Amino acid sequence: MELKTIVSKEAHLLAELYDLIHVPAFQNPESPLYLFYHGSFSQFLYYGYLLETKKLWKKVFEELTGIKSDWLARKYLGEIERIEVFRWNEIESILKSYREKLVELYALKKSRIRGLLSRVLGINVFFDKIYVILAFNPLHGLYGSLPVYDENEKYAIVSVFVSLDTSVEKILDIMIHEIIHGLIRINEIDIPDENEEEFIDTLCPEGYLSRELGLTSEINIEKSSLSSIVEKYFNDKLYRETDLVNYIKKYKSNEYLL
Repeated sequence: MELKTIVSKEAHLLAELYDLIHVPAFQNPESPLYLFYHGSFSQFLYYGYLLETKKLWKKVFEELTGIKSDWLARKYLGEIERIEVFRWNEIESILKSYREKLVELYALKKSRIRGLLSRVLGINVFFDKIYVILAFNPLHGLYGSLPVYDENEKYAIVSVFVSLDTSVEKILDIMIHEIIHGLIRINEIDIPDENEEEFIDTLCPEGYLSRELGLTSEINIEKSSLSSIVEKYFNDKLYRETDLVNYIKKYKSNEYLL
């Protein structure tokens, strides 16, 4: 899986807009997105409305990354790029420093990541290219967005929002979390949608797969019946014998069933 990192103002803005339009909190009637629809911010949200209603998200991300070109996507991306980001030069320098560290760390971990994902998930189909958009998070913490991907073109585009207290290990960790969402789909792994997030959370970030990859020394996940099963699986290095989904399915008496 070849890694390509993207740092630019239009990438930052597009990642923010995509996440803002799709974040579950703003689908809640108690915190509707229209409350922010005023002033200069309304222009930003209007582009989100256009991309959503015209179903252009995938095309505009492909335009951004250079995968494919589309004149309408190019038009909107150009208009979004003209929106001001306060002190962008400072933000860009921060993101570029993270980009260099991420590229170096991924090169060191690439073979191990692919090998463990293959064994743990029981897969043999990977994305040929992973595009990671690094965007700025002014608050503490780190989070990512679900990948935009194409099974035939074999690519995935992931946004990771980083803050000043973020480590490069955590950036790679959250990137892997989001990529797993895409790998589950293109490999048609039998995990119910309602269990998918909990399943991946036990792996990374700061999960048992993270520890196995050397990205964390401490496990920081919610304890559950599932996490106990996953803990034993990794502690006993059972990925050498079977994939995790089949291992979990052995626990038919457990309250957690895949």
